[in-house]
Amino acid sequence: PLAIVQAASFINENGTTLAGYVKLLDGQEQSAIDLLSEDFEDKGRYKSIRNPVATTWLTSFEQIQRQSRLAADYLCFMACMQEKDILVSLLPPHPNVEQQKAIGLLSSYSFVRLRHEDSRLDMHRLVHLATRNWLQSIGSLREWQLCALSCLDVRFPEIDMMYRSQWRATVPHALRVLTLTQSEDPAPERVHLLLKVAICQMNDARSKEAEALYGEVVEISKTMPDLEASWTISALTGLVDIYMDEGKTEKALRLLEEIIQTQKRLHGSP
Repeated sequence: PLAIVQAASFINENGTTLAGYVKLLDGQEQSAIDLLSEDFEDKGRYKSIRNPVATTWLTSFEQIQRQSRLAADYLCFMACMQEKDILVSLLPPHPNVEQQKAIGLLSSYSFVRLRHEDSRLDMHRLVHLATRNWLQSIGSLREWQLCALSCLDVRFPEIDMMYRSQWRATVPHALRVLTLTQSEDPAPERVHLLLKVAICQMNDARSKEAEALYGEVVEISKTMPDLEASWTISALTGLVDIYMDEGKTEKALRLLEEIIQTQKRLHGSP
């Protein structure tokens, strides 16, 4: 069904004939289609037959690249997020008109679907997977994952109850990006994003999830002496709050002592 929808979208968008579109599909290399088809759950298809979703995806994506570099970049960026409920406000910033045109182009090819008063985007799981496989095949997946990490750090919604729906929608994407970049050398952007997500989890009474995030910041601080000390103190303070709530007073007091020593090192004894 997805392949049929994408084929119809391409034909409607470009005003081509069905025969012309079939000719374009036949011109795609089998090796490229096989790469895009990796990890697809398509057990009912004979191995000698091309994956229709991958074939239609590649044909449409090549056309999108020719029409709008920004639209192609947005697709690559969103492939590093969760495929559902992506806030438009999280996309790398561009003038509003250019952004609307790029999103409109992706929507016209059925690569994304706008919803919630045009403020959020969904990608079909197979479109998401095909895009990631393509990025992997050209050696750009790591670059885009790091780009998503930096962009989410900058564009994370304000953590205020007034914006609760926005930061709640952002948390799954941030967790996804943090998982994808876990093997990378720690960077300030990662630490900052960990803290933001931990605060959101605390606000939603998810203390176990917050504890793991705060704990990672503390561990990173041991290997990054140049890390901003206030971030480490924020993580330690968050852990103290969690331990106090759980009745783990001794652990909380040990961390409080660590905070005091850090403050003394930074500002001297009172």
